[in-house]
Amino acid sequence: MQTEQVQEVTKAWFESQEFRAVVNVPLNQQTISVAADKGETRWLVLAIGDAETPEQYLRNFDGAVAQIIGVGETLNMPVHLAIALAYSQTESGDEPSYRKILKKYSNSVVFVDLEVHLLLVRDDGSVEDMIPGKVNHFLRYLNEIIAGQSPPEDESTNDVVGDVSE
Repeated sequence: MQTEQVQEVTKAWFESQEFRAVVNVPLNQQTISVAADKGETRWLVLAIGDAETPEQYLRNFDGAVAQIIGVGETLNMPVHLAIALAYSQTESGDEPSYRKILKKYSNSVVFVDLEVHLLLVRDDGSVEDMIPGKVNHFLRYLNEIIAGQSPPEDESTNDVVGDVSE
């Protein structure tokens, strides 16, 4: 799934929940893939698609994390931040994929400290919202999840996925 497809699926996902969503929004000399709002709830999302080589997967994800950190540091308003990731190839265990780079971030403070959601975008058009408090647990046990095994229970919260309207 290419970045543009991830962006369109993410936009449609927000719209299905009655958000107003716009793609390619300029913000502080950067481009936000999807900006969505409903009432007082606002989201800024960076979309990244599949790549040709392991190095490109690494650069894509590292770049998205660096960009979302930059966005988070410049905002003076409450907003949900997210990285929307093409996930089907990773989930199926195919290589190359985001699998290795995601494991690298399993102990990162970025997701929790900046409250960054990880949106898993699948080829079938579904989107799964991994809330910030669950991202590291998910990434830590990604190999087991891909292998179809149940990871140990995460005691931090019982919510695995988020409600985007909050």
